[in-house]
Amino acid sequence: MNTTQGTICRKCETPNPKNANFCSHCGTKLEKSVFNARTCATMLPTSYKKLDGLWEVTTEGDVEGRTVKQLGTHSGSIIEIAAKLAKENCYSLQFKAVNEVKSEIPEQGVHISLDIDSQTWDWSAAQRAAVFQVLLDKNNITDVKAEASNYYAGILITKA
Repeated sequence: MNTTQGTICRKCETPNPKNANFCSHCGTKLEKSVFNARTCATMLPTSYKKLDGLWEVTTEGDVEGRTVKQLGTHSGSIIEIAAKLAKENCYSLQFKAVNEVKSEIPEQGVHISLDIDSQTWDWSAAQRAAVFQVLLDKNNITDVKAEASNYYAGILITKA
């Protein structure tokens, strides 16, 4: 890669003078290609080109990666997620593109509730379960089902 100072060796990453043909450190023949950001952007894997998708996010507490904190899986734009997680950032936020989140519903199911703004709190347990099942069906989520929950304003999500 060429810089304003010269060429950086691709093997050992040593900066070399502009007119050098071989690396001053390891002797590798230096490539004289000019760095082209547009070309490099097209070479990224598809999942990273859009800057929008499903991301596994971590933050490092030091540059050596000895203290990595998992910040979860987030959906959306890298920029929006970074802004949202800025206060959690120690050294750097690392984004890893993921295709899908694979989670298993436990055998006993999971009780969930929608917040009060959902306007479902006054409904019966059976009504909440029926409406949530419609939402699952509309979103083509077929591996789980909604059942009435015995918890206040709750819905029991179980394997289908």
